[in-house]
Amino acid sequence: MNVWGRGSQRNLAGVDLRLKAVCDKVLKKRDISVICGHRGREEQNRFFDEGVSQVRYPDSKHNAFPSEAVDIQPSPYNEKTLREDLTYIAGLMVAYGDTLGYDIRWGGDWNQNGETADNNFDDLFHFELHDNGADGA
Repeated sequence: MNVWGRGSQRNLAGVDLRLKAVCDKVLKKRDISVICGHRGREEQNRFFDEGVSQVRYPDSKHNAFPSEAVDIQPSPYNEKTLREDLTYIAGLMVAYGDTLGYDIRWGGDWNQNGETADNNFDDLFHFELHDNGADGA
């Protein structure tokens, strides 16, 4: 059975309990690591400057406390299958979110239309609680 590593536990510490519950369910099906939960001003603005995020602090769901966003990667991490692995994880996140009554938005399908080719910005590691229509990378 998969268990959270220390880094994932630390990154989940500041995450909204609803989103954490979805991540916990996914972990039972697929080994994953949480690489980012809450982000402060400095980190968020650095990610914006580096082009990793599309928004400055405090406009990311990562900036809320508790965080309404997480970045997840498959474990083990395989660059050759990364897109497929993240797409599979996204399906689990969205489906398990639905079963728990939470709308989960994936950074590979921002407009949630089931199409991944129409994104202007791919953030395949990113998952967020989506309840107000705001963008959140």
